[in-house]
Amino acid sequence: PLDLIQKYFGLKITMYFAWLLFYTKCLVVPSIAGIIAYLVLLRYEGTPLEDYYNDQFAVLFSLFNVLWSSIFLELWKRHCATLAYNWGTLDMPGNPLEINPEFKGVTRENPATGQKELTTSLKDRVRRFCVTVPVFIASIGLTFAALLLTYFLKDQLKRRTSEDSFLLVIPQVFLSLVVVGLSMLYRTLSFKLTSYENHCLQSSYETFLIIKLVLFQMVNNFLPLFYTAFYRQDLGELKVQLAALMLTRQVTSFFTESGMPLVKRIIFQYNVADNMAKAKKEDPEVTLGGGAELQSVMPEYTDTIDDYLEMMIQFGYVVLFSGAFPLAACCAFVNNIMEGRGDAFKLCSGMQRPFSTRVKNIGVWQVRQ
Repeated sequence: PLDLIQKYFGLKITMYFAWLLFYTKCLVVPSIAGIIAYLVLLRYEGTPLEDYYNDQFAVLFSLFNVLWSSIFLELWKRHCATLAYNWGTLDMPGNPLEINPEFKGVTRENPATGQKELTTSLKDRVRRFCVTVPVFIASIGLTFAALLLTYFLKDQLKRRTSEDSFLLVIPQVFLSLVVVGLSMLYRTLSFKLTSYENHCLQSSYETFLIIKLVLFQMVNNFLPLFYTAFYRQDLGELKVQLAALMLTRQVTSFFTESGMPLVKRIIFQYNVADNMAKAKKEDPEVTLGGGAELQSVMPEYTDTIDDYLEMMIQFGYVVLFSGAFPLAACCAFVNNIMEGRGDAFKLCSGMQRPFSTRVKNIGVWQVRQ
């Protein structure tokens, strides 16, 4: 019911749900192909990665994933344009000149307009931007250190247990939890670095914030998989690692987006009922406030950035590593069904109703030609 979502939440959130719905529908094709590929390539279980990719079917399946991703992106552009036309935003300007409320500068006279306005020097902007580079390099080192620690723990367990011991899964679970923890750290760093850069326009602030989030999360989530695939060349370990990362992200996402809002809502309703009981003892005619008053004490819904970022990481898993783990698309399809319900529950039951924002596409996340 996209039209109903658009009437209540506005276009920005509706466009996210439209993209999630379209993406989930398109995952049906690679999910079916992935199940077939998994059954066909099951005979290579436990074999070297080189033998696996010597099979023509494995190569064709990898090419199919690349082709599917390209077709999906092009079809989404058409679908997005259709939605924007129906909602009357197709011709709206892409980047409105909205001032960033956190912008700080020196008041100077604009030589073109003669008006006084806040501005910063080029030297100050360059100095602030240069802080991001060493932080990004340090994030690569931190993720790589966690990866090496995982393999060290696995080698130690191999010496003390058998090759098929269930205990060997523990390092992969440890790595997945570390990746989730570092994701939270890098998210905080991205916001702080972007605020430190002191962008004048809100559109510029959001663009650079998303670029940082994507770079940090790509390093954090994909570096362990690339290391296993191209350096260690261990197909079995790559499958377990990818499955562990996807499962951990699904569980933590479901808990933070559905579990936590539900727990907070139950606690909130209990506190309201308890306060009302105490108030009625003092004044029997007291009544409970309306829905707006109840919603005013709920946390604010900041933006769709985190939701898009989560799907971007999942899309990378499906496109880049389905060749090694053919069931990745199937796992993503199941996750997205729960993701849509979880996001809807979060918005309707655990957050304040956000302000409506008009958009014509999904913003920076839209891949352009």
